[in-house]
Amino acid sequence: MSRQRSAGTLSDRRAALKAAVTTAANARDIDATTPGVKFGRFELLELLGEGGMGVVFRARDTKLNREVALKLLTLPSEEAEAAVLHEAQCLAKLAHPNVVGLYDIGKLGDDLFLTMEYVEGMDGHTMLTSYTPTWQQTINIFMKAGRGLAAAHAAGLEHGDFKLDNILLDDKGERTLVADFGVARALRDQGPDEAGADRKLDDNGRKDSVEGGTLDYMAPERLGGLRGDARSDQYSFCVAFWECLYRQRPFEGESAEELRLAIAHRMLCGDGRGRKIPRRLSAVITRGLSFNPGDRWPDMASLLDALEEIRRSDEQRPQRLRVVMIGLALAVACSLVTAALVRAPASRATQTGGLADLADSVVDLGNSSLADAGVRWAGPAAVAFARAGQEERALQILDPANFAERSTVSCQRLASAGEAVALEFERRGLNADATLAWGLTIHFARGAGDDTLESRAHTAIYGIANRTIAAPHQSK
Repeated sequence: MSRQRSAGTLSDRRAALKAAVTTAANARDIDATTPGVKFGRFELLELLGEGGMGVVFRARDTKLNREVALKLLTLPSEEAEAAVLHEAQCLAKLAHPNVVGLYDIGKLGDDLFLTMEYVEGMDGHTMLTSYTPTWQQTINIFMKAGRGLAAAHAAGLEHGDFKLDNILLDDKGERTLVADFGVARALRDQGPDEAGADRKLDDNGRKDSVEGGTLDYMAPERLGGLRGDARSDQYSFCVAFWECLYRQRPFEGESAEELRLAIAHRMLCGDGRGRKIPRRLSAVITRGLSFNPGDRWPDMASLLDALEEIRRSDEQRPQRLRVVMIGLALAVACSLVTAALVRAPASRATQTGGLADLADSVVDLGNSSLADAGVRWAGPAAVAFARAGQEERALQILDPANFAERSTVSCQRLASAGEAVALEFERRGLNADATLAWGLTIHFARGAGDDTLESRAHTAIYGIANRTIAAPHQSK
């Protein structure tokens, strides 16, 4: 028989925990030298988040002298605590570079605590409000997170509440990790879901979390009251993926029932912002969003394989583009030579030098490595794509990953191209894309040692930011 804690007692404990949150949040700032608030053996340094089940701090474990993410949970019953403890024991056995590590679990008074690896960076939702990643960057982020989710599934663990907030990206841009494994599932298994209840929207436009998950990311079987399985995690993963690509979730509804109906009738919220996402990528994610779990990908590994195929195909495009550029250059040279040969003899002498130079240039291009050819032709191609309205393609061509080895001259060419592309985007009012192009310009300008161009790019970015901030006020 479940030993439920009284509502009053649980409410009092949560109120006390919130009081500790307020105290800790006001106790010190980043530059303060005074000690933080003590909570057991932990020194609370910064409030990271607060939800219906508890709070998360950046804290220092004074016993082990290391920074941790400290999660304090207020749970409704001893059985719920036992379930969370079991999930934590399973998670402790999982060591994976894309899963936040669990260090310890214990009790502080009546509250359960978990200490986890602290990741200096931001979560997926913060990332999405800060900037718009390209679809290629989004694939890279979600493939890393997906590997963590797949490893957990292979170990018999389900997440139960996968969402953008639970994807962590470190400040160095090297690691992507999944956090909060198993807590939502443990609570879900202790009783019926609360998913059927209507929920108000929070400040970020998301449905409030319930004990057992977050409505907007829940699979339809979970919204219908069923327990769900690893395929439910896959559905939630694809909701977050879609949200990151299109800046809106795939289905909308004010309650669990409305969401479930929207999913059943495939009322997908499409791309309303003009972003160009490959159809193959949309198809892969849409399959993971199927109403029937059996129609989704067999497992996360299969989904990741499909994403890897798209990523690999896209990486090979610049190589193919360079070959095409060389072919076009040779064709243009041949046509010019032919035209010169049929002209009057008097004009042949004046054109011989120019044609010889062009022929030598084309021969050099054909004999050079494709990487060198790419640097030589990437700038004009990027500008051409930008003027043709193909923003994603223009930015992709200037991706630094395409040019592993760059000389100062090459960096200067690429920096100039980046500036031309950025100005074209600004002319057309594409501020987000222009900001990305100016960022690439800064990157290449530094490689070329061009301080003037770098400064000009920084000034342009500040100008875009000021215009963006001022726009809403000017419209009033």
